[in-house]
Amino acid sequence: MDTRQKIYLRTLLMIGAVYLIFSIWFFFWKPANKDFIFLFLPSAIILIVISSIFLFNDKPKRWFLQKPVRFYWVGIGIAFLILIPLGYLYGGKEYKGNVLVEAHGLLFDLLVFGILWSLYDTMKKQDENDKKEENERRLRIERHQEQIDYLRHWKSDEAKFIIRGHIQSLNKEKITKIDMSHIDISGLENKGSQKLRIENLKLDGSTLHHSNLSHLNLLKPSFNNMKYCSYSQFVGIITMKAEFKNSHLQEVDFSCAILNGADFTGSTIVDVSFKRANLKGVVFKNLTISIATFNDDINIDHSFEDAWVNPNFFEQIKEWNVEGANIFQDYKIVDHNNGKYFLSTNPNYIAYATYSDDLRYGSLTKHYTEVALWFFTSFFEKDNNKDIS
Repeated sequence: MDTRQKIYLRTLLMIGAVYLIFSIWFFFWKPANKDFIFLFLPSAIILIVISSIFLFNDKPKRWFLQKPVRFYWVGIGIAFLILIPLGYLYGGKEYKGNVLVEAHGLLFDLLVFGILWSLYDTMKKQDENDKKEENERRLRIERHQEQIDYLRHWKSDEAKFIIRGHIQSLNKEKITKIDMSHIDISGLENKGSQKLRIENLKLDGSTLHHSNLSHLNLLKPSFNNMKYCSYSQFVGIITMKAEFKNSHLQEVDFSCAILNGADFTGSTIVDVSFKRANLKGVVFKNLTISIATFNDDINIDHSFEDAWVNPNFFEQIKEWNVEGANIFQDYKIVDHNNGKYFLSTNPNYIAYATYSDDLRYGSLTKHYTEVALWFFTSFFEKDNNKDIS
């Protein structure tokens, strides 16, 4: 609003104020001149209201523009401010009857043509705003996906940083189904606990083919309902309560990963490697394990070699109803005498527990007793042979 318009509006406001003062003066001190009040009062109220609305700052204006129905309530207020004083001065049955008829007509017009139309206009604008926001959201999603496609196959640190940002932006838009094929967002290998931290990564239903998420610190990530997760790497990742529920994982590498509380309920794993991984707290409920190839020996699987597990891991496997659990028949739990238990197929290690027979309690004592008996038996056999000779 320019200076000239402000001058006009302030002039109208001053004229309205003068009219209002004259109306009050005539009302109290010149009751005989009621015709002047009939002229001044409506003009004063209308001029004051209109000029005040346009002179308001932005906040009151937005309050009016947000809901057009507010204009009609203001209009009703103006009508009452005009009619009630005039009715008091021009009291009479004829006037009151006319005012009552007109008031009913005014209320009907406001109800039918005002409030209902205002509600329709409000709903229409809301629908337009919703469509506009949805269109803007769709454009943002397309832009993020295009950037990920553009940087696919790139392995530079800058590309990894940009891709991570676009994935997190898609998650904020509640998009979790992302094509992660040939995407590398891995961190640095020798960072230990200082690995790149990503919270609440959501890739439910995504496609991970030849993807690399190694050496990341993932807090509560979600990889549920992945139908295509193959030849991907999660080497050395640190996770807290990761979810891999109802997913199909084929030739995925979790070597040296720390999978604290990871949940693989209802998933299928084919040739998935958990070598030297921390599987304490991992849930394999209703898991299906399929081994298509063996790494070294023809009849022995090594995909869980040196995995850190709970001492009752074999009991949990049976409770979880794991399909294909017979691969653990070649494994035994090895006690390293420091409160850590690992899976191993090495025949030279002393078994703490095996899948087919529970040897946990007194297993070391039994082993050393057998060794001692073998030693003494061999010794006495040698002495007897000397005596005979």
